[in-house]
Amino acid sequence: MPTLETICHALTSLSEAEAHATFAHSADPDTARFLFVDNTQNYHLQRDLRIGREHMMNVGMSGLWFEALDVDITVFDLDAKRALIALNNRKVATIKDLLDLIDQEDCSDASNHTESRSSSKRSTPICFSTLVSF
Repeated sequence: MPTLETICHALTSLSEAEAHATFAHSADPDTARFLFVDNTQNYHLQRDLRIGREHMMNVGMSGLWFEALDVDITVFDLDAKRALIALNNRKVATIKDLLDLIDQEDCSDASNHTESRSSSKRSTPICFSTLVSF
């Protein structure tokens, strides 16, 4: 059985190697990555009250970094966003234009999935294009 010091050293080395690999992977501009950060806190209540021991609040920070696999990285292009803002299409946009931006196939799939789980016998999926006529 290895000693406690050996186990701690091995775990520290593994965590540092994983941190370096994660940092190298996060620097890749062709991956969509997200970071969720939150504060953590817990109140440490001393059960055995002695001189010098007191209750204390442990405050820290936790983070979760992950890579989104099915995200198109081009949506984060700031130059493309600025070019679209410069076109100023909002002033001439209509409801039909907005409805045309909706992926009707995906909407139909979601509607069919909902229908298969419900007890209704609707034969055609309800989607935005069938609700609004022009």
